[in-house]
Amino acid sequence: MPTLTADNTAPLDLPREALLHGMDLVDLLVTARLADNRSDARRLIRTAKARLNGRVVAHEGVTAGLDDLDKNGLLRLATGQNRERLVRAA
Repeated sequence: MPTLTADNTAPLDLPREALLHGMDLVDLLVTARLADNRSDARRLIRTAKARLNGRVVAHEGVTAGLDDLDKNGLLRLATGQNRERLVRAA
């Protein structure tokens, strides 16, 4: 049974290659449906509402890569207290 997030959604599966050289967090927030578009994702980052693995993202140039995965191959994205999504490298 897959691990579920706070809003009971299964993790987003991304190919490992997408994270190999780092994926722009703006794009990742949109792909994970935590932001409606790139402008919304940038606003979330500028207002310190985006988190990667529990750490607040401080600037738009942040990327998520294989080194951000935990021992289970997951990384956690969040925007606010009740909106989070797990991303799994498949």
